Amino acid sequence: MPQEHERFKLDAASIQLARLQQQRIIIYNFNIPIAQAQVPANWEIVLEQIEADFPPGAAGTIRQPYFQLTAVYTIIHRNTNEERLWLGSFNPRARDLSQITAFRPLDQGAFVTYCVANSEPERVRNKLDSGVNTRNSVWTLGNVVSIIASVQSTVSTNHLIFHTHPELVNYVGHGAHNKRSVLRIYFD
Repeated sequence: MPQEHERFKLDAASIQLARLQQQRIIIYNFNIPIAQAQVPANWEIVLEQIEADFPPGAAGTIRQPYFQLTAVYTIIHRNTNEERLWLGSFNPRARDLSQITAFRPLDQGAFVTYCVANSEPERVRNKLDSGVNTRNSVWTLGNVVSIIASVQSTVSTNHLIFHTHPELVNYVGHGAHNKRSVLRIYFD
């Protein structure tokens, strides 16, 4: 069985805001293995899930979905050849992000084409490598493992997503500032 970062899946979270009890930030992270990221049909699946859960004009929508593309990748130590799986800042001291694109409003008509173009393996490597090579680091970029499409929206507690995915209402975590719930869907 493949590792979690090698599967086409959705990890979702609903985060309750301490100061706004009736609002939630919904975060969807779609993980698409790099070999599957150039297949438009896979991005259609992602778009269909977003459209089903965040239909335009749905009651309870406070902020329409925004999305960005990031990556899961390996880094290799230049001296020891140690390899690590990485997501996020490549160089913690420099705060280089694994951001391939900035957050932007979801445009259903352009989403698939945009994602296919921006997940092309060489483009992704160049984007991730661009900030790394300007820093003094013993770590270098290894392989790109997967593309993450991170989607965020702010909704009220009467949004239909809580009827479609009731597991997003069941909170986990500790303390008033860390109330969140999770959902996982596999597409492979």
